[in-house]
Amino acid sequence: MDFDFSFEQQLIGKSVRSALAKLPPVMNRAPYPYGATELTRTLAELGVWGTGDVEGPGLGFVDAVVVAMEVGRALPAAPVIEQLAASLVLPSAQTELARAIAAGAMTTIAVSGGFGRRGEGLRGQIVVPFAAEAVAVLAPVSGREWGVFSSENLSLSPLESMDITADVFRAEALSAPSSVFIPGRGAVSLADVLELLATAEIVGSAEIALEKTVDYVRERKQFGKPIGTNQAVKHLAADAASDVEIMKVGIEYAGWALDQAANDETQTEEARIALLTARSFVGEHARLVLERCVQMHGGIAFTWDFGLHRYLRRILYRTNTIIRPLESRDQIASLVLAEA
Repeated sequence: MDFDFSFEQQLIGKSVRSALAKLPPVMNRAPYPYGATELTRTLAELGVWGTGDVEGPGLGFVDAVVVAMEVGRALPAAPVIEQLAASLVLPSAQTELARAIAAGAMTTIAVSGGFGRRGEGLRGQIVVPFAAEAVAVLAPVSGREWGVFSSENLSLSPLESMDITADVFRAEALSAPSSVFIPGRGAVSLADVLELLATAEIVGSAEIALEKTVDYVRERKQFGKPIGTNQAVKHLAADAASDVEIMKVGIEYAGWALDQAANDETQTEEARIALLTARSFVGEHARLVLERCVQMHGGIAFTWDFGLHRYLRRILYRTNTIIRPLESRDQIASLVLAEA
């Protein structure tokens, strides 16, 4: 089976990469050198968020993986994968929100936590990026149900995130959401899609970090020779390259499996195992790739001239809030043992 991206998918990736390349790099925490809504409107012009017709054809999950990997390469200061996840799985009852997203209105999703019902109100907390600027915040409220909140519905407290490009808040619910719905496409839930895209995003971060490192070790000389000729450096680079290729195959397969499950519920279990496997492997090995890249650069990797730590920060942020590799392995074990 050939999992290479199609011509159309490669074109999507090039278009998104070109749009993101025009943004100035983020070197500090908020305020950022551009607005998050500015970016969501730019991507709306490329059709990334769909047409606003939730019943019509839009991006598939493999297409979305392509976009998420480009986001990981560029590290934009905006909730791109959160909004992309929402645009992929909104039900027909949320057509108005889908149209707003398609036009570039910024929507974000809780990346950790959730709310539970307590009488007429909601208890619990969520961690959510860019909540203060978003027109809608999606958060789990009970079981498979998600609620649509505005920033006025939430009590927001800023948090200091590992990732400086993520303007993160802790939020508590002040009032009930404007609507409650069960998001999904077939058997694929919003949580599945968010996990898929977060995993794809950090694959992109690991890939670009390795590319930058290979360029560096080819040029950087010690004792008159490029340090890339050193056997120890070659081994580090080869191990990192092997991990990146396996990560890419894993996330592409997970996206393909979710596409199948969205149209055929008998494929749900295979899709779930594929996604958990990708989360488990990528969640651990993306960090290892970045550590090798930093080691090959030496101390200069943590300076703003090279900025490899920006990718490491994004990887750690996503791993600890969404991907959670150890949890993924526990779930894989539960699924496998249930069949034994």
